[in-house]
Amino acid sequence: MNSQEEVLRQVTDHLTWDQRVDASTIEVEVRDSAVVLRGTVPSFYVRMAAEYDAWSVPGVAQVVNELEVAFRQPNQVPTDESIRDRIVDTLLWNPHVEIETVDVAVESGKVTLTGMTDAYWKKVRIEEQVVETIGVRSVRNQLRVVPHRKINDSEIAKAIHDALARDVAADIVELRINVTDGVVKLEGNVRNRNTYIAAENVARHTLGVVDIDNSLKVTNPPRP
Repeated sequence: MNSQEEVLRQVTDHLTWDQRVDASTIEVEVRDSAVVLRGTVPSFYVRMAAEYDAWSVPGVAQVVNELEVAFRQPNQVPTDESIRDRIVDTLLWNPHVEIETVDVAVESGKVTLTGMTDAYWKKVRIEEQVVETIGVRSVRNQLRVVPHRKINDSEIAKAIHDALARDVAADIVELRINVTDGVVKLEGNVRNRNTYIAAENVARHTLGVVDIDNSLKVTNPPRP
């Protein structure tokens, strides 16, 4: 496993490499296998990109993202009304979103999504589109998932298990799948962040899932 000094160096190098991120405004600290990010970024999208970069480095088991969104030209930040209008316009162009069932509220650049959609992956996709909107500082996704028909919990668990068995990215060490009323809880150990994401993606796109509690732990075993 990489030493703390090596993890620090690689995370810093990865942030510097990424053209989306200005690494000079970000302070990186490593505590055991946890990386802490502090400083400022010009958008919520860049904040998420920096976190993803940190997760990409071998030896990282946790990322604490304390980055704050500070717009470079405050006098040009869109109004809340303008931000909301842009979000609604973007969602209108998404063929998978029933915009009449989604409510968007913006206060000081902080977006709250309420209402409903019929699939969990759609809930996530809506949030992804909102994140990329200029002026957004944070997103609170309170959309409820109400599938068109109810799927038995055991069927959902089996579908996730079978899909993970087919997924080349799912390097599972230990995995437990529990489903209650469509809410999926993933527990156990995985070898790296890519597997963590792969497991969540499989659950996200499974029919009948209404929410996900991803409690998987990244073990980061030593390289051979």
